[in-house]
Amino acid sequence: MICYFKRDQIDHLKYNNCIKLAMNSRIYAYSWYLDIIADNWGVLVLNDYEAVMPLPWRSKIFIKYIYPPVWTQQLGVFSKNKIDPILLQEFINSIPKKFKKITTQFNSGNDLSFRNATKRINYILPLNITYEEIATKYKNNRKQSINQGEKNELIIKNCS
Repeated sequence: MICYFKRDQIDHLKYNNCIKLAMNSRIYAYSWYLDIIADNWGVLVLNDYEAVMPLPWRSKIFIKYIYPPVWTQQLGVFSKNKIDPILLQEFINSIPKKFKKITTQFNSGNDLSFRNATKRINYILPLNITYEEIATKYKNNRKQSINQGEKNELIIKNCS
Protein backbone atom coordinates (compact mmCIF):
# COMPACT_ATOMS: atom_id res chain seq x y z
CA MET A 1 0.00 0.00 0.00
CA ILE A 2 1.31 3.44 -0.96
CA CYS A 3 0.75 6.23 1.58
CA TYR A 4 1.59 9.93 1.54
CA PHE A 5 3.51 11.36 4.50
CA LYS A 6 4.15 14.99 5.27
CA ARG A 7 7.73 16.02 6.01
CA ASP A 8 7.25 15.90 9.79
CA GLN A 9 5.66 12.40 9.66
CA ILE A 10 8.59 10.68 7.94
CA ASP A 11 10.71 8.05 9.68
CA HIS A 12 14.04 9.59 8.60
CA LEU A 13 16.13 6.53 9.38
CA LYS A 14 13.96 4.23 7.25
CA TYR A 15 13.53 6.82 4.51
CA ASN A 16 17.26 7.59 4.15
CA ASN A 17 18.10 3.89 4.37
CA CYS A 18 15.72 3.23 1.46
CA ILE A 19 17.52 5.91 -0.57
CA LYS A 20 20.94 4.59 0.44
CA LEU A 21 20.15 0.99 -0.55
CA ALA A 22 18.22 1.89 -3.70
CA MET A 23 19.61 0.52 -6.94
CA ASN A 24 18.96 3.99 -8.39
CA SER A 25 20.15 6.00 -5.38
CA ARG A 26 20.72 9.73 -5.91
CA ILE A 27 21.96 12.34 -3.46
CA TYR A 28 19.00 14.57 -4.44
CA ALA A 29 16.56 12.27 -2.63
CA TYR A 30 18.11 12.22 0.86
CA SER A 31 16.04 14.01 3.48
CA TRP A 32 18.85 16.34 4.52
CA TYR A 33 19.34 17.38 0.87
CA LEU A 34 15.64 18.01 0.28
CA ASP A 35 15.49 19.97 3.54
CA ILE A 36 18.08 22.35 2.10
CA ILE A 37 16.79 22.85 -1.44
CA ALA A 38 13.02 22.31 -1.35
CA ASP A 39 10.52 24.84 -0.04
CA ASN A 40 8.37 21.96 1.28
CA TRP A 41 8.31 18.26 0.63
CA GLY A 42 6.46 15.08 1.45
CA VAL A 43 6.91 11.51 0.34
CA LEU A 44 4.95 8.58 -1.03
CA VAL A 45 5.95 5.39 0.80
CA LEU A 46 5.33 1.80 -0.26
CA ASN A 47 4.55 -0.41 2.77
CA ASP A 48 7.40 -0.09 5.28
CA TYR A 49 9.73 2.11 3.16
CA GLU A 50 10.26 -0.60 0.50
CA ALA A 51 10.12 2.16 -2.12
CA VAL A 52 9.73 5.93 -1.81
CA MET A 53 8.93 8.89 -4.02
CA PRO A 54 9.85 12.32 -2.62
CA LEU A 55 7.49 15.12 -3.65
CA PRO A 56 8.89 18.65 -3.34
CA TRP A 57 6.08 21.20 -3.42
CA ARG A 58 5.19 24.85 -3.28
CA SER A 59 2.05 26.87 -2.82
CA LYS A 60 1.05 29.87 -4.89
CA ILE A 61 -2.21 31.68 -4.19
CA PHE A 62 -3.32 28.69 -2.08
CA ILE A 63 -2.68 26.27 -4.98
CA LYS A 64 -0.22 23.50 -4.16
CA TYR A 65 1.99 22.13 -6.91
CA ILE A 66 4.91 19.72 -7.26
CA TYR A 67 8.04 21.19 -8.81
CA PRO A 68 11.67 20.18 -9.49
CA PRO A 69 13.82 22.25 -7.10
CA VAL A 70 17.09 23.70 -8.33
CA TRP A 71 20.02 21.33 -7.90
CA THR A 72 17.83 18.22 -8.20
CA GLN A 73 18.42 16.56 -11.50
CA GLN A 74 16.55 13.33 -10.82
CA LEU A 75 13.93 12.35 -8.28
CA GLY A 76 11.10 9.86 -8.92
CA VAL A 77 10.71 6.44 -7.29
CA PHE A 78 13.59 4.84 -5.37
CA SER A 79 13.86 1.19 -4.36
CA LYS A 80 16.47 -1.51 -3.85
CA ASN A 81 14.39 -3.66 -6.24
CA LYS A 82 13.79 -3.04 -9.92
CA ILE A 83 10.84 -0.70 -10.33
CA ASP A 84 8.42 -2.08 -12.88
CA PRO A 85 6.12 0.22 -14.87
CA ILE A 86 3.04 -1.02 -12.96
CA LEU A 87 4.51 0.05 -9.61
CA LEU A 88 5.64 3.34 -11.12
CA GLN A 89 2.10 3.98 -12.35
CA GLU A 90 0.75 3.16 -8.87
CA PHE A 91 3.07 5.80 -7.38
CA ILE A 92 1.97 8.37 -9.96
CA ASN A 93 -1.70 7.58 -9.26
CA SER A 94 -1.05 7.92 -5.51
CA ILE A 95 0.06 11.54 -5.72
CA PRO A 96 -2.47 13.42 -3.58
CA LYS A 97 -5.11 15.34 -5.51
CA LYS A 98 -4.34 18.48 -3.50
CA PHE A 99 -1.41 19.00 -5.91
CA LYS A 100 -3.05 20.68 -8.89
CA LYS A 101 0.06 20.74 -11.10
CA ILE A 102 2.88 18.21 -11.22
CA THR A 103 6.26 18.80 -12.80
CA THR A 104 8.97 16.30 -11.89
CA GLN A 105 12.09 14.73 -13.32
CA PHE A 106 12.22 10.97 -12.84
CA ASN A 107 15.52 9.17 -12.34
CA SER A 108 17.11 6.88 -14.91
CA GLY A 109 15.93 3.83 -12.93
CA ASN A 110 12.30 4.72 -13.65
CA ASP A 111 11.05 3.35 -16.99
CA LEU A 112 8.43 5.78 -18.25
CA SER A 113 8.05 4.25 -21.71
CA PHE A 114 4.36 3.62 -20.95
CA ARG A 115 3.71 7.38 -20.58
CA ASN A 116 4.02 10.33 -22.88
CA ALA A 117 7.21 11.58 -21.25
CA THR A 118 10.21 13.43 -22.63
CA LYS A 119 13.34 11.31 -22.30
CA ARG A 120 16.57 13.25 -21.91
CA ILE A 121 20.13 12.10 -22.31
CA ASN A 122 21.92 11.73 -19.01
CA TYR A 123 25.62 11.12 -18.52
CA ILE A 124 26.63 9.25 -15.39
CA LEU A 125 30.28 9.13 -14.42
CA PRO A 126 31.09 5.89 -12.60
CA LEU A 127 33.28 6.65 -9.61
CA ASN A 128 33.99 3.05 -8.70
CA ILE A 129 36.91 2.88 -11.18
CA THR A 130 40.28 4.63 -11.23
CA TYR A 131 40.93 8.00 -12.85
CA GLU A 132 43.18 6.30 -15.41
CA GLU A 133 40.30 4.04 -16.51
CA ILE A 134 37.98 7.05 -16.78
CA ALA A 135 40.60 9.04 -18.74
CA THR A 136 40.96 6.29 -21.38
CA LYS A 137 37.36 7.02 -22.42
CA TYR A 138 37.89 10.79 -22.87
CA LYS A 139 37.37 12.14 -26.36
CA ASN A 140 40.49 13.26 -28.21
CA ASN A 141 39.76 16.98 -27.84
CA ARG A 142 39.41 16.55 -24.05
CA LYS A 143 42.74 14.71 -23.91
CA GLN A 144 44.33 17.54 -25.93
CA SER A 145 42.96 20.14 -23.49
CA ILE A 146 44.41 18.22 -20.54
CA ASN A 147 47.78 17.86 -22.27
CA GLN A 148 47.78 21.59 -23.07
CA GLY A 149 47.05 22.42 -19.43
CA GLU A 150 49.90 20.17 -18.28
CA LYS A 151 52.24 21.66 -20.93
CA ASN A 152 51.42 25.16 -19.67
CA GLU A 153 51.97 23.99 -16.08
CA LEU A 154 48.37 24.57 -15.05
CA ILE A 155 48.11 23.99 -11.31
CA ILE A 156 44.96 23.26 -9.34
CA LYS A 157 45.18 24.38 -5.73
CA ASN A 158 42.92 23.34 -2.90
CA CYS A 159 42.05 26.55 -1.05
CA SER A 160 40.37 24.97 1.95
